[in-house]
Amino acid sequence: MLIKPQYSKGADRNEMIRFITNSPKRTLEVGCREAKHSKLLKETFPSLEETWGIEPDDNEIVIQEAKSNLDYFINDYLTHETKDLQKNYFDVVIFNDVLEHMYDPWDVLIMTKELLTDDGIVVISLPNIRHRSVLIDLIFKDKFEYKQAGILDATHIRFFTETSMKQMLKDCGYEVMKIENTVNYKNKPVKKILKRIRYLITPKLFRSINIWQFGITAKVKKQ
Repeated sequence: MLIKPQYSKGADRNEMIRFITNSPKRTLEVGCREAKHSKLLKETFPSLEETWGIEPDDNEIVIQEAKSNLDYFINDYLTHETKDLQKNYFDVVIFNDVLEHMYDPWDVLIMTKELLTDDGIVVISLPNIRHRSVLIDLIFKDKFEYKQAGILDATHIRFFTETSMKQMLKDCGYEVMKIENTVNYKNKPVKKILKRIRYLITPKLFRSINIWQFGITAKVKKQ
């Protein structure tokens, strides 16, 4: 079955707010789409003075909405040649569902260190290839099929487990401060209890199979 990636609107990613552990003055959202998350950041953090976003999609609807939600918008990929981004400037650089779409996320993370302030952090969300839905299809059905969306999204180039996420950040010179399930069950108490029970009865070695996506907060490791 041929899969053709489809246009999809971005989300405000409210569940990722808790991974921002400082009081940012300037943020950069990489792969921001319409920058709905950056708009939410402005509503959430009184300290925030500037929101920046970078997005390679040349869809005019995406560009215009992103511009309306941001203080500064760059219609480009994040590379060593990207102009207008100042070094040692951003308190938070955000990669929400972005790194898995890159051929070399390691190079991007290393480059990002130069953009961060001394106390700056990166905030990342990444799908977990070790999730049970993938394992069941792979082990019992001999299936590894790309889809329109999800962990096996047809536009995903790189795949990570919890361990390899940590290793990538370590190799790039970061220290992981927080890594956990992005799902927020705050307003779903029953589901929260059921998920907690499932987590506790799963042997520690295999607990990550219950997590569809990880959220990460990391800072540059001091030498």
